[in-house]
Amino acid sequence: MSSINKCAFTYLADVGYFVDPFQVNVLEQNVLPWLFSQVETFVADMGIQHDFSDILVGSNVDAQMLEHEKTVQGERDRKEAVRLGIEEA
Repeated sequence: MSSINKCAFTYLADVGYFVDPFQVNVLEQNVLPWLFSQVETFVADMGIQHDFSDILVGSNVDAQMLEHEKTVQGERDRKEAVRLGIEEA
């Protein structure tokens, strides 16, 4: 009879007859919705941060490209001045 009692309790626990009030009241109604909300916020912030990094890298590349163009133009002007100097001499 004791083994039947143990099997009955095990079966009832397996099918969910015994409900843990902490799990239902606290975890499923409070903690999990809060956790999902925090995850959504975190993922959204990651996307925003990714956009900011793209903007920063892009602006840095643009600034470096402009600086390089100025350097190249300066070198062209210097070579042209040397060429004109040679032609005048």
